[in-house]
Parts: sequence; C-alpha cells; structure tokens
Amino acid sequence: MPFAFGTPRDEFRARFATPDFRGADLRGAAFALAAVFDVAELRIPNRISAAIAALYPAHVAATGTLTGVPAAIGMAAAVFIVGALLFRLGKMGGGDVKLMTVIALWAGPHTLSFIAVTTLAGGGLALLMTGRTRFVLANTFEVLGADVARERVLGAHIPYALAIAFGASVAVAPALLGLA
Repeated sequence: MPFAFGTPRDEFRARFATPDFRGADLRGAAFALAAVFDVAELRIPNRISAAIAALYPAHVAATGTLTGVPAAIGMAAAVFIVGALLFRLGKMGGGDVKLMTVIALWAGPHTLSFIAVTTLAGGGLALLMTGRTRFVLANTFEVLGADVARERVLGAHIPYALAIAFGASVAVAPALLGLA
C-alpha cells in the first residue's frame, strides 16, 4: 500500500509531528473506549482518563500558547468539585466524574456546551433505559446474541460514559478541530 507522504516514517511525521496535531484521533478512541468499558463492565478504568489528561500538555505545546490553559484548568476543577459532590451523594460514578473532568480540561470555554449536550444525551439514555422501550431493545440484543448489552439495558445502572462520549464528540471535538 503506498503512503501519501513516502515512507511510513515520513507518513508518521507528516500526520503527527506538525503544529496542528491535537491528538483528536487518540482522544476520540479514548472516549469510545471509555464508553465500551462502561457498557461492558459498568466502570471506566482510570488509565483511560489519565491517558486523555496526559495528551493535554502535548496539545498545549502544539498550539504554542498558554492563553486558555488557566481557564481550562479552572473549568476542569469546577467540574470535578460538582462531580465529587454528586459522587458523594451517590448520583454519579467516580469514573464518570474523572472522565468528565479531563474532558472539561480539553473543552475549556466549551465546557458548558459539553455539559449541556452530555446532560441531554444522558437524559435520553435514562428515558430509554427506564421506559418500555428498553424491553424491545433488550429483546433485540437477545436475538442478536449480545447478552452483555441485554443485561445492561435491563439493569439498574446507566452506563453514562455513552452520554459523556457523545457530549465530548458533539461539543468539544469540533471546537478543538477548528470546526466551531
């Protein structure tokens, strides 16, 4: 298979060693992985949130400016404080709080949009998983042989990382890619 930029090494440099690289593919994969883990195990491994957070300094270095960093850290801290309170009250999982915190770090000024989209998506997910539709969905998963998904739909816990990943994709990714 021919490479667009010559050798595999040139291809890597052209795609990732540029000032534009912001780790969008890696973040997107981490968001999706968090959602998969949450559906499968009802937990989000710390290493996923840590990996998303670890990409942030590379993003700051690639952009060449520290202008939005204090605001991003402040928004992430605010999300963590509110999330920790919700965790303490038993309304939110610890993995969800950590994931939302690191996404808020990336979102910076777009954090409120991220939270709004995540809240709406989470509400839709909650309606789906608490209404009659969940039985139709569970039967569909049973026919398809997706037993884990069937059990999640019928279970008492909602894999909220699905809504978080959706919120990040809709509200955060376009802004970071310069599309918003």
